Amino acid sequence: MDHYYCGAPLGTLTVYGVIAQKFRGPVGTGNGTISSTGYLKNYDYDDRLSLRQPPFFLDPVQSAWRLRRQTE
Repeated sequence: MDHYYCGAPLGTLTVYGVIAQKFRGPVGTGNGTISSTGYLKNYDYDDRLSLRQPPFFLDPVQSAWRLRRQTE
């Protein structure tokens, strides 16, 4: 998330399932239970996805997605 370190807390980012990503980055700042900026993470892995691929899953190698902007 761009500029995760700016602004007020935005709540909780809840993901149930799996996140497919090339790079893992922060989405907020805080101590894990209290958010200072951005989002707190609430990731809950779906064990069913260890054996099955989700419906309509994009092929990460053949998809048309590309890096558009990178901020450091």
